[in-house]
Amino acid sequence: MESIFDFFSCKSWLILRERTFHSLINKLLLEKVKDGITWGAALEEIEHGSNSHDVFIVSQAGDYIIVDNLNLEEEGAKLSKEISMGNEIVFNMAIDIWVPYMYTEIYSAQTLIRRVEYELNTEYSRVEISEKGRKTQWEDKIKYIPTSPIGYDDFFYPLYFMDSLGLEIKRMEKMINENVQVYQRSRIVSKLNKEAD
Repeated sequence: MESIFDFFSCKSWLILRERTFHSLINKLLLEKVKDGITWGAALEEIEHGSNSHDVFIVSQAGDYIIVDNLNLEEEGAKLSKEISMGNEIVFNMAIDIWVPYMYTEIYSAQTLIRRVEYELNTEYSRVEISEKGRKTQWEDKIKYIPTSPIGYDDFFYPLYFMDSLGLEIKRMEKMINENVQVYQRSRIVSKLNKEAD
C-alpha cells in the first residue's frame, strides 16, 4: 500500500463540497467517463493519454470531494475563485517535495481569503513562510502527527490541514487505494481549447 506522504509528494488538488463540485462540472462541461478504478490506476492511464489536462479524478471523502488534475497547480487558483460562490468554500492545495514547496489557499465568495506558502531557501537553508489573510479556525487544530517517513513535515502542511478538516490521514491513506470516478472535459470543449492554443 502506497504511503499517503509518497502519494501527495508531488500533487495539486481541490477540496470542495458537493454543491460546488456541481458548479465545477457545469463550468468545465465535465462528463463522467469511468467509475470503479483506483486513484493510482487512473493516474497511470492519464499519464499515458494525450488529453491528460482535460481529465479530473474525483474522490468522495466524507462531506468533501477531492478533485485531482495535472493542471491544477496552474489553474487551481482561477477555478477556485470562479466556483466559490456565496458562502461556499474551496480549498486549493499543492505540494512539491522535490523543490520543496507547498501552498494552501482558501476561497469564499469568489475571493482568496487565506494563503499559506512554504518554500525552502537553499542559500540560507531555511523555510520561508508567506501568509495572506486571517488565520482560520482549522489552522488552530493542525497537528503534525503522524510525521512523514520521508521528512519535510512542514511541506506536508496541506495534508495536516486536511486532517483538521476531518479528512483524517489514516482514512485518507486507505482512500487513495480505493475506487474513484474519472471525469473529462467534453470533447467539444477539448477541441475548442486545442484550437485556441
